[in-house]
Amino acid sequence: MRAARLIAGSVLTVGVLSLAGPVAFAADGGGTASNVTPFAFKIYPTTVKAGGNIGLGVSGCDATSATASSGVFDTVTLPSTGTKGEYVGAATVDADAKPGAQYDVKFTCGSSSGTTTLTVAGGSATTSPATAVPTGAVKTGLGGGNGSMSPAELAGGGALAVLALGGLGLAVRRRSGNHS
Repeated sequence: MRAARLIAGSVLTVGVLSLAGPVAFAADGGGTASNVTPFAFKIYPTTVKAGGNIGLGVSGCDATSATASSGVFDTVTLPSTGTKGEYVGAATVDADAKPGAQYDVKFTCGSSSGTTTLTVAGGSATTSPATAVPTGAVKTGLGGGNGSMSPAELAGGGALAVLALGGLGLAVRRRSGNHS
């Protein structure tokens, strides 16, 4: 009887995990198929004042170069970080960008491209002469790197946590011999 419960619990856990994986992988930030690319891309910050600077990053790009372009800044060819497939750079948002407006930023790697949104905040930016340019690898991922989590993803994660804690409690209780 004990082995049957253990097997049933294992099968249930594997089933839940196999259902949660595709949900997390399918989230592409904007919910549209146009953002599913063979490479990852990111802007930081995603909200900036007119005249402000943003960082741009691409990772997993198999092409020899990557670019980022938008109607609110000039096209930028992103320099390599020295690590294969990773490119980073910076751009300055036009000083006359409309506060509150959202602009598409298009990242291109070879023949593939993807877009994300940049929001212009109210007011104007104060630029300093020593603006830092990001360096190193882009720390991205598909699990939240391109947007916020949906209620379904949160519920799935919560259910997995509850199942894991329940299984741990059951195992500890059985091991201690306390069956009251």
